[in-house]
Amino acid sequence: MVEGAGPVRPQGLLVLTALVVIGMGGGAVLYRNRAAKADEMIAAIHADAPSTPAGRLERWMTIGSVQAHHRLTKVARFSEEMPWLVTHAVEAEQGEPWIWGIMVDELPRDLMHQEELVAVLSLPAPRRLGRGSMAANGMAHVPLLRASDIGSEQGFDPSARLVELVDWFLERLGGALERDVEGARLEIRVVDKMGESAIGGG
Repeated sequence: MVEGAGPVRPQGLLVLTALVVIGMGGGAVLYRNRAAKADEMIAAIHADAPSTPAGRLERWMTIGSVQAHHRLTKVARFSEEMPWLVTHAVEAEQGEPWIWGIMVDELPRDLMHQEELVAVLSLPAPRRLGRGSMAANGMAHVPLLRASDIGSEQGFDPSARLVELVDWFLERLGGALERDVEGARLEIRVVDKMGESAIGGG
């Protein structure tokens, strides 16, 4: 040490380089340990996996149903204040139109049941939810109809519209099912008091 000088300090760049090198070494060891554990888990899952397509579909649905519920209740909702999946609006004699759709907060967590190699997702029929302005954010693509326009004979079927929307929201999930389980598919059904009113596929 030079007389009268302060302690010698390593240059900042050298310190930084040393820390990065040390960190990389530690990170590599941690990564190898975690990767080994992940490989063990994957091997155990494969060993325990059902051998039949129906069994694999049953296993897939334990996760697929949760994902479908999350996407419909969190992503498909109109807004935080209006937890609706909106299918259409109907003109009122006075004031703002009536908004139709389903209440996503009311959807059960277990949305699916299995029929052979079909994962069936059941939904309630659209109903009148409340009034809303067509100028509101998110209403640009909502069909505005007169009451006389609604019905399969008139050309607009609310249940078919719901199936179309849900099919769009769950498109990636349905595709994943078809890739993961050979011969399986996702089917969306709208059920009301009269029974199934619309059927669609993913």
